[in-house]
Amino acid sequence: MSKNNFESYCKHILMPYQDRIYSMCITNLLIFYLSSPLHTPSQYPQLQILILKNTESNRISNFLPHLSSLPKLSSLILMPIDCFYNVNTLYHTSFRLHILKYLKVSLNESYTDEPLSIAKNHYSLIEHFVVDSKWSIDHLKVSLSYLPQLRRLSYKELLNSYFIETCSEHLILSNLAHLSFQDENI
Repeated sequence: MSKNNFESYCKHILMPYQDRIYSMCITNLLIFYLSSPLHTPSQYPQLQILILKNTESNRISNFLPHLSSLPKLSSLILMPIDCFYNVNTLYHTSFRLHILKYLKVSLNESYTDEPLSIAKNHYSLIEHFVVDSKWSIDHLKVSLSYLPQLRRLSYKELLNSYFIETCSEHLILSNLAHLSFQDENI
């Protein structure tokens, strides 16, 4: 899309109806930031579904904290174009979005970051969690500690554990009804 077409689109479609938009797919956050009428997510009070697709991971990381200003955001899909260097920050920030019910993350790599710490005081309301990338058992266990309301869980592939288990407590997921692993080793 040319710059003129995009500016016209912003002026005639997005700006007049930004309080009515409930779903948005952004494929380039740089354009979102550079477009003055679009740069603040809070200008979309009805936004419920947000897809960030083919965007640089550092832009997604910088953008995520601003999503807490969206009072109705219930679904978030993150599909970066490159590798995240600190995936823990991505999950930590996503788990802190207060009314989020659906989270899908499609990472381009398997990673070996040390997992987040087990959740003690913070819990997410996410009910449907999809990880479309490779994860270790440690990451799975830790992420589940943040998601006590989880009903549906889907993982692409589980990897062997890389870190010493830090907590021997069992997690109880009383709401979990659907579990899907796309791993041929299971």
